[in-house]
Amino acid sequence: MNPTIESVKQVSKERMRQLVMAMEFMPLEGLQWRANECVKSPLEIYLECVGGLLMAAQILRGETADWERLLSVGLPEVERFPTLEGAKAMMKRYQEEFFAALDSLDESRLGEIIDLPWGAKMSISEFILLPAKCACFHCGQISFYEALLGGGTVKAL
Repeated sequence: MNPTIESVKQVSKERMRQLVMAMEFMPLEGLQWRANECVKSPLEIYLECVGGLLMAAQILRGETADWERLLSVGLPEVERFPTLEGAKAMMKRYQEEFFAALDSLDESRLGEIIDLPWGAKMSISEFILLPAKCACFHCGQISFYEALLGGGTVKAL
């Protein structure tokens, strides 16, 4: 296997592990708490990362990814996965799909520039890191929520 793809898989695994850990330290009553109506809850943030894995797999497979639906936390819907356990199961499934798409990616395509659903262009080698980058960024948001609600991921990471 290509070392770049293997590295992306390892980085993605670790970032998703940290995201799961952040959510596990979140007080249960805080999973769907919002600081105000303009922001997403920790569970919605987590599910956005889960949906990002699916979107990345879809794009790598040459399928159409629904970016607007992902942004509205409709991929997957919070209502379908109201508990952390259900959301974690969905993350496992979509992470496996993303890794399968990476495994089937011809390494000659890594330099290929692709058009993304939100209007950006980037190389596939940069694109395949987006789920890990997204998880890292959102892990910080979830940790902030935890600090507001009395959780303790910062000590555990």
